Amino acid sequence: MQLGSAIFLSVVFLSLLYFINTKKNKWNWNIILKRFLIVSFSLLLIITIIGLAYSFFNELPKQEKEFWGLKLNSTKSDIKFLKGVPTESENGRYWAYVFDLTAVNSPEQALYIIFFEDDKIRSIIYNGPRYNNSPKIQNIGIGSTYKEVIDKFGSPDYVSISSDELKRALIYDKYKVYFEISKNQVISLGIINPECERMKYKIEK
Repeated sequence: MQLGSAIFLSVVFLSLLYFINTKKNKWNWNIILKRFLIVSFSLLLIITIIGLAYSFFNELPKQEKEFWGLKLNSTKSDIKFLKGVPTESENGRYWAYVFDLTAVNSPEQALYIIFFEDDKIRSIIYNGPRYNNSPKIQNIGIGSTYKEVIDKFGSPDYVSISSDELKRALIYDKYKVYFEISKNQVISLGIINPECERMKYKIEK
């Protein structure tokens, strides 16, 4: 702190003390204290309510429009520009991008699959292990439980059950999200385009 600032603050502080000392017998300190406590409590209450409201609304499920840095309205040209040439593809039905995870000490591979309907993105799905940077959708990720998904997003709009009954795909059209569950855990997740044909198993139960 510079000398000039220190002198200025000292003068202000001494002036305040002098003012209080000259007025202390004229002020009703009980009323001042009560008003101070009321104002302080009111401000604390307002801040608490705002914090609780923010926390509540922040926890509500939201509609997803982007996953893996891609939007549902991205074109194939956009995808190639952002992600490069796909590792695998099948007659324009899907593009797959496979990643080696040895850098994060995982023997498994991470797989992002982009399904198309004509030239529109039908869904963008991640299938792979859970690691530090594995994707999440509103805090739901690989390994999350069935209950955690339901608690977050509620009852799905559609449930596709595999023919062997070992897997279930939970479809949320409203939020544009998809979760595949096996052994009570999320094994794949992503976003879907409700305007396209619904994601489901080829052979359902």
